[in-house]
Amino acid sequence: MDGNDDNRSEDSFSTAPDRDNTINSSPLLPHERLSLEQKLRRIILIQQNDKSYHQALCDIRDQVSISVLLEPSFYGRHSKTSVLSSISHRLCDQLYFEHRLKVNGICDTFVEFSLARRDRTLCSLVEAISLVLEIDISELNINSKCESQRNFTGRPLTKDQMVHLGKIAILQGKLHDRLIYDNICKDIQHMSSKLSSKFKNEENSGTVVLNMAPNSKSGFDAIDPYFKVTTAIVNWH
Repeated sequence: MDGNDDNRSEDSFSTAPDRDNTINSSPLLPHERLSLEQKLRRIILIQQNDKSYHQALCDIRDQVSISVLLEPSFYGRHSKTSVLSSISHRLCDQLYFEHRLKVNGICDTFVEFSLARRDRTLCSLVEAISLVLEIDISELNINSKCESQRNFTGRPLTKDQMVHLGKIAILQGKLHDRLIYDNICKDIQHMSSKLSSKFKNEENSGTVVLNMAPNSKSGFDAIDPYFKVTTAIVNWH
């Protein structure tokens, strides 16, 4: 997740209201840190089409979303790699031109991060994780000081390299959740909660029944008119 800036970055998202470059951060909870450590101890290195490979494919198919970290893919199609461990424009370019593999259903964390803070200034994946999850950046660097974080072409990978890739891939998933639910969709969640609790304090059950009827518009005031919802009313069954 590295974004390319341009000479229009200062005007980016200029139409967005109250542009203040702030972002809601949320530290990892104790159980999330424990889960991270447990997962890092269970890293499986797959180097061939064997039982572990097929089991991994089965596991991936069961997931709603996956976090993919590809190193080295810094220059997209101009790099060759076999290490699959942040979905971004570079990864898509590399996979398409090297393997003719088109990736769909992408949520680029750099795009999410830019939308959340309403800015397109440069920020690395590690920096974004550090900011949003409130993790000291020293915790995200590769343990061995004598190894470059981009030196992943050699084989076999060292333990430090595998742990680093695994940690960043897992935390990128957490970053995605925080950006979507705590930032980008925060207003939508607030309105949804307000609509769901509309009748909570209503004591007259008869009124509640009428207001919950299929054709009732009661509670629609919870939807902010700023979003200018103009589509026809649909009854959900």
